Amino acid sequence: MLELKELSKTYGKVNALKDVSLTINEGESVVFVGPEGSGKSTVFRIATALTPPTGGTIVLDGKDLSNDSVAIREDIGFLPQTNPLYDEMLLYDYLRYVARLKGIARSHVRGSVKAVGELTGLIEQMNMVIGDMDKSMKRLVGLSQTLLGEPKILFVDAPYEGLDEEEIVPVKRLLQSIAKKHTLCIATENLDTATALGQRLIVMNHGQVVSDASVDELLAQEAQVARFILVVKGPKPEEATEVVQKLKVVEQAERITTRKPEMTGLEITGKAGGNMKQVLKDMVAEQEWELVRIGRKTLDLRGIYARLTGA
Repeated sequence: MLELKELSKTYGKVNALKDVSLTINEGESVVFVGPEGSGKSTVFRIATALTPPTGGTIVLDGKDLSNDSVAIREDIGFLPQTNPLYDEMLLYDYLRYVARLKGIARSHVRGSVKAVGELTGLIEQMNMVIGDMDKSMKRLVGLSQTLLGEPKILFVDAPYEGLDEEEIVPVKRLLQSIAKKHTLCIATENLDTATALGQRLIVMNHGQVVSDASVDELLAQEAQVARFILVVKGPKPEEATEVVQKLKVVEQAERITTRKPEMTGLEITGKAGGNMKQVLKDMVAEQEWELVRIGRKTLDLRGIYARLTGA
């Protein structure tokens, strides 16, 4: 089990992370998803002991990273977004080199490299120069070095970076296979990638976790929200917002753009079951505004994500 407790990271005056607390259980497939600069890579670099946090702690199976970073690194595999490789080396020589860096006993290196090669499908390419490989194969090489040493938890940042649709296929297949046997954490900006690879989505924005739930849980939460679009003529936007927010069934009212400047539009949210539509109609009549439109709005997953991140 990996615990991140109140992690923060600042670079000068920039708050890259703000009090991030998470627990990742053994065997989970977790995807950190959010726009560029939301803090995903910073979490990964801190959790893998490459960057120290400004505040907070990381605990892996009861071991505090600040007290025992070397031991913890032995249990972690990390593939960064940049996927650094030695292009001039043969694949076998590269993996053997990485195995020795990871402290794998010399007598076990050959077997470890073979096992990883079979898992990733690169066993027939062991005598190939890495620089001669295509982008998809190089990504598989990156995942191969991550798997050496049988780490307990793997972090993969931007798994499909620079790959086209056809090149993604073998990488996706491998990640799905890895997820069956390892604790896997993935970072991506792409919502489709996130939902295809993870059981649990940790949505980040501006250095904070804004949601931690499965797709089903996110949709279920949205189903508990009464969300309406109201467009009227008569009041100024500030007046309409003030009146609407005083209604007991309303939790939030946000201004939206309308087709004509004389119209005022609001997106209104509250808890489901409060008969909000009728309440809004009665309010419009009481205020003697002209009702242009009133309708229910339901967000799909992409809409929920956009609302959480502004992406």
